[in-house]
Amino acid sequence: MSGELSLRLHLEEGTPKQMPEIIAEFLSVHDLPEGLLQPFAVVFDEILSNIAAYGYPEVSEKVVDVRLSIKDGEIRAEVEDGGIAFDPLQIPDPDTTLDVTERPIGGLGILLVRKLMDRVTYERRDGRNVLRFAKATLTS
Repeated sequence: MSGELSLRLHLEEGTPKQMPEIIAEFLSVHDLPEGLLQPFAVVFDEILSNIAAYGYPEVSEKVVDVRLSIKDGEIRAEVEDGGIAFDPLQIPDPDTTLDVTERPIGGLGILLVRKLMDRVTYERRDGRNVLRFAKATLTS
């Protein structure tokens, strides 16, 4: 496996269950800390689940392109889909001081993504959603 990995995923059945294994293999091949597996597995699960559930409301084929790479001391990931335009970074952080019964539904997933990754960006490019996230490969 090279320093880059590109996958085309079909989300008709929901989030692919093999993502943690794919990430683990990528980390292993590049001799990266196993501690990076959990944050990336959680983030991919959150993002892909949301795309599958909300990104393609009237389309049966739900295709997502995923890219992983290592550059400048960090693992970089990109998730690109042709679903409805949605910038998750525009969602305000939920008020976690409120009781769960008083809190509006939504927002916890993207908060988790922001907390687990060092950097998260979004752009709408050529009619597609492009979400990028990265985390340093070295931990202090």
